[in-house]
Amino acid sequence: MPPMPPDFLQQLLARRDTWWGRESTGTGQGQSTGFNDLDRILAGGGWPEQGLVELLCPLPCPAVLHLLLPVLASDGPGARLIANPPMRPSATMLARAGVPLDDLLILRSGDRATLLRASFEAIAGDTVRLALLWAPGGPLPAGTLRRLHLGAQQGRCLLILVRPRQAGRQPSPAPLRLDLSCPAPGELTVTVH
Repeated sequence: MPPMPPDFLQQLLARRDTWWGRESTGTGQGQSTGFNDLDRILAGGGWPEQGLVELLCPLPCPAVLHLLLPVLASDGPGARLIANPPMRPSATMLARAGVPLDDLLILRSGDRATLLRASFEAIAGDTVRLALLWAPGGPLPAGTLRRLHLGAQQGRCLLILVRPRQAGRQPSPAPLRLDLSCPAPGELTVTVH
């Protein structure tokens, strides 16, 4: 292979069709996670406004709901969707946390394809602004992850997908992946990938 000219990289970077990998369709401002320490380390100062975020943890990981209560309770128009939760969320606990129950949808299905299709249709529309989906059994194909991410962007929805920790070895279109662990009851450790 012949050597590249010394200014080759600069020429490539100067091209208009070069994608830098950090372009964003949002405003660059994130939604607060409700946890100042976490907001400080996340790009944009919190959760992205839209698209796919993955939370990797040992399932069922009940601490996920507590981590997401502030964003579920945050102001803003649009419905909130909780799909395939490992346990039935407590309406009393959600109301106490300030989650508007009138804007909350709970989606359950024993059929994986039906659950994924219904979740996609909900996030790709323009009524759901936040969706929390526990991944149905087994690995999700890369094409499914990509469709979910694109659907969330299309619907301007933040989709938080809870997956088993081993899914972290699989490539993903998610611009943000967090690894969660519970070292002791009432404690949650978050690692940003």
